[in-house]
Amino acid sequence: MDRPPLDLEEARRRSAGELLREFGGTARLVVYVAAAPGAGKTRRLISDARRLQASGKRVEIGWLETKDRPDLESLAAELPRIPPRSADLGGQVFSDFDLDAAIASKPDVLILDELAHDNLPGSRNEKRWQDALSLREAGITVLGAFNIQHLDSVAPTAEALIGYPVREIVPKSFLKAADEVIALDASPELLRSRLERGKIVRPDDVERALAGPFKERTLTMLRELLLRTIDGLTIPTLAPASASSAVLILTPGVDAARLFQRCSPIAAALDLAVEILPSGRSDVPELERFAHERDVELLEPLDAQHLDVGKLRASLLCVPRTSLRAASSTPRWSVTSSSPTTPRRTLRVHC
Repeated sequence: MDRPPLDLEEARRRSAGELLREFGGTARLVVYVAAAPGAGKTRRLISDARRLQASGKRVEIGWLETKDRPDLESLAAELPRIPPRSADLGGQVFSDFDLDAAIASKPDVLILDELAHDNLPGSRNEKRWQDALSLREAGITVLGAFNIQHLDSVAPTAEALIGYPVREIVPKSFLKAADEVIALDASPELLRSRLERGKIVRPDDVERALAGPFKERTLTMLRELLLRTIDGLTIPTLAPASASSAVLILTPGVDAARLFQRCSPIAAALDLAVEILPSGRSDVPELERFAHERDVELLEPLDAQHLDVGKLRASLLCVPRTSLRAASSTPRWSVTSSSPTTPRRTLRVHC
């Protein structure tokens, strides 16, 4: 699989000729994945589809969720649509993507939004992501999209972060089967700004979203999960200790078990090896037993009170709120994360 482009602006500048070469005579499955709503999946789907249309491809919309946004409706207006199929459920009529009609129409390229979707009764497949595979098998290139929280390997962690169940699930095997996976990387600040400007939910729902799934720490963790997932698709699988680590900085007076309990689930979700960095006044023999029982590495003790955490080589730093960090807000622990693709940032984890 080609490594997915993470630079959205660079991807948008691709010429129609380049797109034609990418989408030559062979049907392809291209999946756009984002950390959260508002990252630009729908706009990117439409924009790439329009460029393909302008280059001579016959492009149609199988299913598209514009959330009644006039700008997106206008952008998609020149793309023909496959009429939806309908089903009567308990006296209510619901519409859904019509796979059979799409295959009969046989466009070169089809937009299929909301891949994490359970199809209506009577559909050929139970899930929309299965429809995408059927379309490619029928010789139709598919441009599809979903948010990372719906991936089976991410959903349990995402549920804890956003505070409600994730019901529609896409298996990781589907991403592995795709010809190209494109991560739309939008910062938490950008997503919250779009939310506050009414670009994602209705104005009446903005405050509730900011206090819920669009909390900064939630968006930061979902973004990290997105990038880790993409890396996992494009690099060989390594033992966590060979790839990256989470360092728990254990200052005097801090309960090692409690710090480990709070930070190890985050490290596990990001596939990081856990290392404990104790201060010179720690009970090293006791910590050695603790580390052995939990199969984690104990680093050489240092004077953590005067440690420059910026010089530590780790993907995740778990730091008790002591003199290492200025006291702010109510959390007792601070978790700082960094990666080659994102700047250093701080998550607040409540104890």
